Amino acid sequence: MALRHRSGAPRETLPAPAMGPVGTHDGVPFPCTSLTVHAKVDDRTATVELSYIFQNTFRDAELVFPIRELRNCLSFSWSMNDEVITGGEVEEESVAGGARVRRPLPAVSPIAADSDAARALAFVWRGEPLTDMDPGTTTHLHVRYTCWMVCEKEKHSLILPLTIFPILPEQLTLDVKMAKSICRVTSPNVPDCLYTNIWKGDPTCAECTVIDCESIRLEDHVFVVTVELGAPAASQVFDLPTVAVLVALIAILLLCAWIQSRTSLPLQH
Repeated sequence: MALRHRSGAPRETLPAPAMGPVGTHDGVPFPCTSLTVHAKVDDRTATVELSYIFQNTFRDAELVFPIRELRNCLSFSWSMNDEVITGGEVEEESVAGGARVRRPLPAVSPIAADSDAARALAFVWRGEPLTDMDPGTTTHLHVRYTCWMVCEKEKHSLILPLTIFPILPEQLTLDVKMAKSICRVTSPNVPDCLYTNIWKGDPTCAECTVIDCESIRLEDHVFVVTVELGAPAASQVFDLPTVAVLVALIAILLLCAWIQSRTSLPLQH
């Protein structure tokens, strides 16, 4: 995901989208200064929302979103500074394997037309708001897409391509709603940093938070979160407030037992 400075280079020489910022001007990208990620899992599908903030370093730019890894997408939409983006182009590899080319995108549901195209690399937009920006200001980009979960028996996995993470996110959270009870939620990317709260009143629902986003490795290529169905695992049923109350009660009981033992000791003359 990137803002790319619009140089005078021919379209066919533009670089393919890669991990991290791909837009450059003389090798300097429009820096992404903030990224937050939220996913809402609904049994077999997931809706992912990404909020980016880019620092405007040039007056004109183009907006680029890599889609090579979004093959299982059902819908896609994006907005810039709260204005919905329509139209644009798709950048793709040529049939003959030569220079990359671009062609217009439909104004409605572009992912539906191009998510199955094996050659598609990125969506590109060069609207009027990108033609006269003030250097030093920022651009807020919001992306929303819905995709299929990868399901295998009682395990449902959300796979986030890290090509859409130009930087480590400041926050990565998930709301999960399944058709059956949730046993546990795990991630091989952050095995010790994914906090999960399975609802006690409704074990088909859970809230998940990556408590240390610095532990995410962008070079892992994908970020995977797996929801395992079954009887809830005891270690993930209790939320932090409940644990705190239990610890406090245990401490009070121990204190009362100690006081009672002290008061029951015989007096020594």
